[in-house]
Amino acid sequence: MNICRNRKELWEDVGAIASAIINPWAVLGDFNVIRSNNEKIGGDPVWIEAMDDFNSFIDGAGLLDLKWKGEALTWNNRQVGDARICCKLDRVLVNLAWMDVFRSSDAIFYPPGLSDHSPMVVAVVDKADFVKEAEADLFQIQRQLSEHPDEPNLVLMEKQAKKKLWEALATEEKFLKEKSRVKHIQLGDGNNSFFYKS
Repeated sequence: MNICRNRKELWEDVGAIASAIINPWAVLGDFNVIRSNNEKIGGDPVWIEAMDDFNSFIDGAGLLDLKWKGEALTWNNRQVGDARICCKLDRVLVNLAWMDVFRSSDAIFYPPGLSDHSPMVVAVVDKADFVKEAEADLFQIQRQLSEHPDEPNLVLMEKQAKKKLWEALATEEKFLKEKSRVKHIQLGDGNNSFFYKS
């Protein structure tokens, strides 16, 4: 029961952080707990209290499972026959802001390799796509506005479309800065082509 209590405290701490985040946010990895009975095959009966605490955390934090493909059960004990246990322990949880910005994103769970867990990849739509979409919307409204310059609804729609485009550009810029920072951390400032291109 100590494990369950400690885990519940962790969910509460993460939930408190989640409630303060309004930007796109994802929590991913090995949660070491399942959400429903059908996410486990074999082994001891499902630990209902731990499962309920986890689901309460997800609901309370305003998170949801990112759509996924690949392995349904992401961990196994590498046993065979009656001794085999398989569970969905790994997942990607995202907030609604994530879904608004990265609508086409998904998680891919590959078959386990060296690890007993499935490798996980989050595929995010090309950032240029949602900028292009915002630009196209604005262009279409401005074309209508040129034909009907006194139409108040079109003036309002243009203002909203401009705001959407600026938000898309700001999101793209943040993403590219973060991508550049991560790449720099991975490659460092050693004697490599990335350093010289930077």
